[in-house]
Amino acid sequence: MHSSFNVNMPSWLFPGMRAIYQQLFGIYRESNPLVISTVNKIWQFSNSNEPLDYIFIYANPGSPQEEVPQHWHYVSLGLSDLYGDSRIHPLDPSVSSERVSGMGFELTFRLKRHEEVTPPSWPAQLLQQLAKYVFMSRNKFYPGDHIPWNKPLDGNEATRIRHLLVAMDCQLKKIKTILGHVTFCQIVGVTDEELNRAQSYNVKGILNLLRKDPKTGGMSLCTDMRRMHSVFDLFPQTVQMLEDDLEREGSDLAGIDAEFFYRELPKIAIKTSLCLTMSDSDRSLDFTRDLRRLDLRTSAELNAHHSASSPFVPFSHRGPIFLDGVEVIFSPTTAKFLKLAFRDRLRHGHHFTFQNPDTHLTLVAETVQGCFVTKDQPYAISGKWLQIRIDSDLLMTIIGQMKDLDPEKISTLPLPLVFDYPEKNLRFIVNTLSASSMIH
Repeated sequence: MHSSFNVNMPSWLFPGMRAIYQQLFGIYRESNPLVISTVNKIWQFSNSNEPLDYIFIYANPGSPQEEVPQHWHYVSLGLSDLYGDSRIHPLDPSVSSERVSGMGFELTFRLKRHEEVTPPSWPAQLLQQLAKYVFMSRNKFYPGDHIPWNKPLDGNEATRIRHLLVAMDCQLKKIKTILGHVTFCQIVGVTDEELNRAQSYNVKGILNLLRKDPKTGGMSLCTDMRRMHSVFDLFPQTVQMLEDDLEREGSDLAGIDAEFFYRELPKIAIKTSLCLTMSDSDRSLDFTRDLRRLDLRTSAELNAHHSASSPFVPFSHRGPIFLDGVEVIFSPTTAKFLKLAFRDRLRHGHHFTFQNPDTHLTLVAETVQGCFVTKDQPYAISGKWLQIRIDSDLLMTIIGQMKDLDPEKISTLPLPLVFDYPEKNLRFIVNTLSASSMIH
């Protein structure tokens, strides 16, 4: 990539860029952006590792009155349609006023400025990696998503900022370009504990806590790579507040990508495995695999289904196959979410989905509408999809058995862990998954 400074209204702006630039110019009238331009553009080289054509970087002066620190503001250009000629994004033939431009969003990142004179380059690379995931998977980011990154964002092992949450950019509003609407999703760096709480509670609640103090980002949600304390270290009382909210309202987390497999439990003996999924959970996850296997839409897009009359879309038009019973084996990393699924989702009348590219397993409370399992036939498969209905009597038993199950200590416990419900012909097992363990 190469860098250059540009005047206030560059003549080379493409149609989809003009409205974006105008909004940025309205905020940063006193400064020109540093423009990072990708040399090997994705529309020229399909194997390009840098799918964003441009990244604008502004020096934000901050506001002492509003407790906003000086920071670098990075804004991507390329997830929305910049050109309108189908070189990257197919043209939307719709004339609807709600049509979106390209993917419909761009990414931003705000990095607290310390003594550096020029902006660091690693946030630009971070945005490129996230954009590459979007182009490869066609999954979009939404405010309220979480991204387990599992490594320092800047490569410095001394930092505690190792994961990302997604918010609406605090200054950039949804705009209408000549090619459709564009929103701006701000990527916010967080600690391990903040991510864990976001997963079990909800992302927006954690973002609201981070906004309350300049030390944790303030209203601008600036990421400070030198921050060594989580919001819960600084304000321990917030932990109890979250626990109280979780007990009262349940979790917004509707599902995750997961490592598991299942088989039918007939009335007499275990039959042949019906479904085998990936994977070997012992090996460490590199960046590509981690993003591919984690549901980046979980806390926003999946939760949007709650308000629909039916939260489920069948995988096939064939009728479901009903099972006598089911045994599900979860990897330890997936089993961290079992307690949340039963206590904080099903107990509040919701559903929870474990999914991977091959299989979907949805646990449903008895009050959930639109599913194909019933009280008399609580286990069924339709296409790739297994549903398990958990009625209230069984649910209370499961929650009681799992009440002392610490999600953070599962990997240290002697395996397998077995939760057996013979009267329901149902069994959950936590165990290490490997290729050999999935051969029956």
